[in-house]
Amino acid sequence: MWFEANIDGVGQGASAWSDGESAMVHISEACSRNLPVEIEETHDPITVERCELIPDSGGAGRFRGSLGIVRDYPLHEDSRFISAPERCTSPHWGIDGGGDGARTYGVLESSLHGTIEIMKTPDMPMAANDLVSIRTGGGGFGNPLTRDPASVLHDVLDGYISLKSARTDYGVVIDTTTLTLDEAATATHRAL
Repeated sequence: MWFEANIDGVGQGASAWSDGESAMVHISEACSRNLPVEIEETHDPITVERCELIPDSGGAGRFRGSLGIVRDYPLHEDSRFISAPERCTSPHWGIDGGGDGARTYGVLESSLHGTIEIMKTPDMPMAANDLVSIRTGGGGFGNPLTRDPASVLHDVLDGYISLKSARTDYGVVIDTTTLTLDEAATATHRAL
């Protein structure tokens, strides 16, 4: 028998002075931490197939909400499963004109239960090769059209936001060939 308890990082909302921090574990969580993948795979019959930041999961804003994570792990043997994520029914709110971040939820791909979205889940059986996937995000602060265009460009280059989000959420026009900021087109687009 094995027991795995993990706290997955979520997107921290932005503040009035800075972007949120990505994939944060809340400071008040007791007796559990965001375990390194290597420890989980050494001690439990799972493989962490994916643990990465989710582009566009942070709410748009003068200060961007941080990115949440997607964490996928298939089970290697029959087991039981309980989940207790928070903020599953609504997105992580933006403040003062900031956009909402992605909401927290999970996806279960199971031979016993089918492919279903999970939130708080009571004890349920799981079969070998079932996949658990957790997803999170964080809200933005302030009007996204007031974010420094150079910061938006950096977010695109870092993979935090997509080119589509840069244009539609932030009003920033980036040349898709050279990945450079088009300042004149941005000023015109933001004025619309």
